[in-house]
Amino acid sequence: MGTDAQGADEAAAAARAVHGRLLEAAERQRFVHHVADLDSGATTTTELDRPVTPLSRLDRLSQLGHRFLGPIFGAPEYRLTPKAPYQATPEGWVEVSRPTYYAPAGNILWWEPPRDFDVRNVFFGLHFTFTSVPAGRRSVVSMTMAGSSFAGATGHLLLQAQLVPNTVTIPIGGAFGTHTVDFTFVTPQSSLTVVVALVAGIEQLTFSGAAFGAAPPVLEPAVFA
Repeated sequence: MGTDAQGADEAAAAARAVHGRLLEAAERQRFVHHVADLDSGATTTTELDRPVTPLSRLDRLSQLGHRFLGPIFGAPEYRLTPKAPYQATPEGWVEVSRPTYYAPAGNILWWEPPRDFDVRNVFFGLHFTFTSVPAGRRSVVSMTMAGSSFAGATGHLLLQAQLVPNTVTIPIGGAFGTHTVDFTFVTPQSSLTVVVALVAGIEQLTFSGAAFGAAPPVLEPAVFA
C-alpha cells in the first residue's frame, strides 16, 4: 500500500474513532445554556434536560439587563464551523490552536488538553476574526460546543472580545454535555477579534460552530417609564 493511501486510511480510522466516542458520550449527555454580557461581566448558566429553544435563549439573554425583542439574530452576518472556517462576504475566519483532532471535511474539531497547564503560557482554543461588524451596536456571538472536565475538576472557557472591558468565565462540568454559549456586547469598532480559551481542567471539548450578528432590537428601561 502506498504512503498516501496508508495515510488516508489512518485518517479515516481516526475520524471513525472520534465519531464513535462522540456518539457514546451523546447517549448520556446533558444540555447546558450559558449567557454572558462582556460589557458588564454578568453570566448565568442553566442546566437543561433537552436542547435549548430560541425563546428561552432570548429570555435568558434578556435577564442580563437588556430587553431583547424578536429572534436571537435578525440575520447573522457570520457563520463559521470546522467545515467552513472561512467566510468571504463579509470576510471572517476562525483559527484553531492546539487541537487534538481537526478534520474540517468531517466538521470535527476536538481538544484533549493535559489536566494541568498554565493558560498564560499555553493556548488551547479559538480566535475568531470578523472584518465588518456594526460598530457601536449591541451584537451577539453564539457558539455550540460539547465536552466535560476531568473527574473532581471543573474546567472553564474564557471569553474575550477585542477592546471590550471584561473577560468572562464559562464552566464546563464533569458530566458530558452540549454547551450553547450566547454572549453579547457592544462592538467597539468595525473589525473585531473574539478569543475563546480553554482553561486547565477540561478533559475533552468539541467545537461545532459559531454565529455572529447584530442583536435583535432592544427595549431600554426608559421605554417603560
